[in-house]
Amino acid sequence: MRVNIPGGYLFQRKNSKRGNWVFYCYVDGEETQSSTGTSNLENAKAKASELYANFTKRVRMGTTVRNETFQEAAFAFITSEQQRLGIADLNAPGEKPRHLRQKARWAQDLCEFVGPRTLLEDVTSTRMRDLDDWLQDRRNAGGVWGNLKATVSPTTKNTFRALFRGIVDHAVRRGRIRPQDRPEMENVPPSPMRRSAFTISEVAQILEAAKHRWQASRDIAHARIAMAPPPDAWQADREALGRFRLWHALTVLAWSGMRPSSLVALRRRDVIYRKDAGVDALMQDPTEERGRFKVRSTTRKGTKRGAPREITTSIYPNRRADGSLEELRNLAKDDDSLIVPITTHSMNSAFRKILVEVKITSSEDGDPLSLYSLRHFYLTYLMQAKLPPQMIAKNSQTSLAMLEKHYDHLQNEWNADELANA
Repeated sequence: MRVNIPGGYLFQRKNSKRGNWVFYCYVDGEETQSSTGTSNLENAKAKASELYANFTKRVRMGTTVRNETFQEAAFAFITSEQQRLGIADLNAPGEKPRHLRQKARWAQDLCEFVGPRTLLEDVTSTRMRDLDDWLQDRRNAGGVWGNLKATVSPTTKNTFRALFRGIVDHAVRRGRIRPQDRPEMENVPPSPMRRSAFTISEVAQILEAAKHRWQASRDIAHARIAMAPPPDAWQADREALGRFRLWHALTVLAWSGMRPSSLVALRRRDVIYRKDAGVDALMQDPTEERGRFKVRSTTRKGTKRGAPREITTSIYPNRRADGSLEELRNLAKDDDSLIVPITTHSMNSAFRKILVEVKITSSEDGDPLSLYSLRHFYLTYLMQAKLPPQMIAKNSQTSLAMLEKHYDHLQNEWNADELANA
């Protein structure tokens, strides 16, 4: 509905939750539209008259806000982030450029949703309420890797919301949009916290597939040598060596509960024979004898912005990780060398190929599985063995609150069984 008034007109946006009237006017080549903040037509006319007078005054004084498209605002935001982080080349290797490239791709997605020529001031809260449906429609249309969940998660939705707020706030600071015209977007409530983990048979399949991939590369490397190759000749082949490390790295992740970021930061001096360190049994295997190693692991989980917090503690892997820890330790050249010189990004990419190969890309509940799911597998394994939660939390460098938040459903199932059989 549109109502003409002196200086411009009033209209109501489609699908507006409050039904407030919006005032539009055009003065000396400058245009603007602002919400009157009311759904009452008479009150809206009075507010529109005030808005028209203020806008006309600003036009005469040359202090109107410059019109800018959302795409221009998004580009300016990414550029400012690049300067803030000191990244000369967005395509350079490293974690910071990779994260910013991902943010730039998300910004392009937002521009596609809003419309490349849409003015920033025309992006309203009503329009942004359709973002979730657009994300879901795009997911339904396909073209995404099969490990993704069929339903767009609250985390993904809130990631786009945070980026949108960052773009708009940056535009406000540059004077491209007035603070009162800034669209509001509330975060989506998180889904119930229940971690997706592999079963023990799936872990066995994954590790066996990783082993076979290394054996295939090893045989190819040996085939290139005319004479009978020595047993360790394959180590000169980059692909074979990388797959060998990946196989053992996955084994350590599955049977230690370490975070991938902590594993790739381990140096040879951090992997210690327990008999050499004189360490008594602290972490017993639920079913077998204790492992031979302790590991000094550093985690940055929970790092606060502007105040990095590193936590280094000793953890005790399951004995099933012993062989892999020894192999990785022996490959390191010296005590300062990393035992897994692979980035988490590269490890994730290779791991996804293995998941596709063994046709395990989602849990029984339909949730996506990832490299981090190996940690959830081990924590679930220890919880099901009914070890003391305090011991599990300490050995996995986490808190009791986290265990209760993500794994409390296991305890509830056991309690139900015990009550039923009492």
